[in-house]
Amino acid sequence: MLNFKYIGEPGTIERLSIESYQYDCIFVSFSNDAPYYAIKNNLSFETKDSGSILVDTAFRTGNKETRFRSFSVINGKIDRKSAKVIKISRNNKIRIASNQLLANRITTTDYSSFNKTQLELLKIGVSI
Repeated sequence: MLNFKYIGEPGTIERLSIESYQYDCIFVSFSNDAPYYAIKNNLSFETKDSGSILVDTAFRTGNKETRFRSFSVINGKIDRKSAKVIKISRNNKIRIASNQLLANRITTTDYSSFNKTQLELLKIGVSI
């Protein structure tokens, strides 16, 4: 598990409370910044920690195949070169939990890259 603290604007990035054998932490970004900068500007990892994180960037990108990105954290620093697009299916528990968090923040997502239909689906609890 990676130890971190929030350092940016409150609510800009949130951790999902879901366990994963692939990722030490899973986050949902509510930033319009590129994924690397959304993490770098809003999270601080402990210097001794290394691991992997997954970030849902749907707020910025919309519901596209590129919405999930993984990064390595090495000695508390995000390795920008380790960034990978991760395809996650609609019925995956990570994507479902992320969609639920997005739906709970629906007033924020009104300013996102989601189209009207996607916002309506989120509001009624459909995983997109």
